[in-house]
Amino acid sequence: MDTLKHLNSIRDQLVRTLHTIPDAMFNERPDPKTWSPREVAEHIARMDAHVARLMREGKTEDKKVLKKPIRLTTLRGIKVSAPAQLDPQEDAQSKDAIYQQLFDSRMQVLELYKQFTPTEKKEKAMKHPVFGYLSLRQWFVFLGYHEKRHLKQLDEILRQLKI
Repeated sequence: MDTLKHLNSIRDQLVRTLHTIPDAMFNERPDPKTWSPREVAEHIARMDAHVARLMREGKTEDKKVLKKPIRLTTLRGIKVSAPAQLDPQEDAQSKDAIYQQLFDSRMQVLELYKQFTPTEKKEKAMKHPVFGYLSLRQWFVFLGYHEKRHLKQLDEILRQLKI
């Protein structure tokens, strides 16, 4: 799998989907327990930034790991609670502000992707709360699957909001 192509194609789908949402409905929740389109996009940006920060701060370990079924991340029937620091903020924000967050956090991820050598991506790992240790390469791929999961969630929300 071409990791950069994976990340970029899913991000392109996300941005195209966000463009279809009227500004007046961007912060609207279909019901009190369901995130708004803004909250979904903000969560994606927060996840990218969080993983990039952990990598930058050297939270990696020299550890060879087995390939994990990270593709399962896209299955919406499997519910996982994200750490509180990755939850979206309560305040409404404009699309432009969210686009900027998505751009900034993705640039952080791409910079780190370029900084690590192929050997480091294979031999360095960080712990994931569900999958256990993932190699850095698996983490980069995971970010794409995570985004794809939330793109499916966004599609569900748009159907609920009748957009």
